[in-house]
Amino acid sequence: MEAESDAPVQLRELIISHCPKLQRFPKSIGCLNELKTIVIKACSNTDSLPKEFCRLKLLGHLELSDCKKLSLLPRRFGDLANMRYLDLVGCSNLKELPVSFKNLVLLQFLNLKGCKELIFRSDDFQNITKLEFFNLSGCAKLGELPRDITNQASLKELLLDGVERLRELPIQIGQLSRLRKMDIRRSDLLIGFPNSLGDLSSL
Repeated sequence: MEAESDAPVQLRELIISHCPKLQRFPKSIGCLNELKTIVIKACSNTDSLPKEFCRLKLLGHLELSDCKKLSLLPRRFGDLANMRYLDLVGCSNLKELPVSFKNLVLLQFLNLKGCKELIFRSDDFQNITKLEFFNLSGCAKLGELPRDITNQASLKELLLDGVERLRELPIQIGQLSRLRKMDIRRSDLLIGFPNSLGDLSSL
């Protein structure tokens, strides 16, 4: 991608794996406006995504796994309005989600396993209500779950293995009526369970 005019605009799927010297993507990636799937695995030197990445309006599936130097997502990441599947497993230097993250209203699958530096703002999930799978295992700095997690009426799996600082579950967690699996192993500071846990009849 030497220039924007040379970009193969009909590309629908982009897979990049085990490219340890890849640090950044060219701005022209924003011209790939037919992209629906991006998989970037074990690019251990990739530390950022260009703001032009957020022009990919058809992007529904994004994997950025084991990109250990990635510390921030683009400010307008929430412009990726078609995003349904987001996998950030092993992005161990990711510190926070952008303010616009709450605009990913179609998001169904979110994997943040091993994002051990990550902490949430109180409204990161304010407009997100369609999650079916949510993995926070190994997010060692989280002391509490996102405030709006109990709005996820479709949530089926909630994985919290190794969330070492987690002290309590939301009082209204019983509202997650479709929850079939919850893993809370190795949460040594957890002090108890809310009464509403008994309302999770699908577990």
